[in-house]
Amino acid sequence: MEKYRGLVFWDPDTEANFTVHEDNLEFHRGKDGGWHLIGNSSDESVEDEGFAIGEMIIGMIADTEQRPGVEIIREEEEEEVTELGTDIWATDEVEEEADTSC
Repeated sequence: MEKYRGLVFWDPDTEANFTVHEDNLEFHRGKDGGWHLIGNSSDESVEDEGFAIGEMIIGMIADTEQRPGVEIIREEEEEEVTELGTDIWATDEVEEEADTSC
């Protein structure tokens, strides 16, 4: 909870800013179950609501400017590198074995 406490994010569905509740999380059971952040809306016409902790909410937090002194660091996923030389060598060896068995 310390990780998300007081962070802000923009929710495009409600078109409102939310601040993560500082003292509470919700646990939901069922199909969409799990831990949810409680977002307190800055717009009085929008109700506070729970947001599932996952890639979507983390992205919304990362895309929103935070208060001074708070820096959100996104970890970039490494792209998988395939070496063609290894794959070709394995293919050539299989073809040679196939040729000798005929």
